[in-house]
Amino acid sequence: MLTLLASIAFVQTPPMPPHTPRRDRRYRWGNANRASVVVNGDTVSRNALIRDNRVQVPMRPIFEALGADVRWYPTNQKVVAHRGSRVVSLILGQNFAYDPKPVLLDYPPRMVRGVVYVPLRFVAQTLGAKVSFDRRRKIARVKTAARRNDR
Repeated sequence: MLTLLASIAFVQTPPMPPHTPRRDRRYRWGNANRASVVVNGDTVSRNALIRDNRVQVPMRPIFEALGADVRWYPTNQKVVAHRGSRVVSLILGQNFAYDPKPVLLDYPPRMVRGVVYVPLRFVAQTLGAKVSFDRRRKIARVKTAARRNDR
């Protein structure tokens, strides 16, 4: 009786196609490598994510470390940062940022476990900072220019 039920169950399950592609795990945010971010010698975040050689950082700590005022608009999921006369705006899930012209991003801003992650290099350079990355130690170093250099 048991073999009869097992054979019926085996016959009823459809076979898997032989060339089914494996799921592409590269774009799942849970697989990201971690990195640290140092701004002007102070560690700002140890929770930065590295995805395909792109560093994504938590939004609020990086903007505040760069001397920018940051606003979060939950209704349209938009982040706007001001530093002097420079303005950056990003919308979750969109591959474009605005400074004030649209700029194509490699990775869009994402929310991971309730924290908004933004692309470090784009945000820092738009706000007038220089960025370098130590691959071996996984440390992103950001140096800001003086506020008088804001245009």
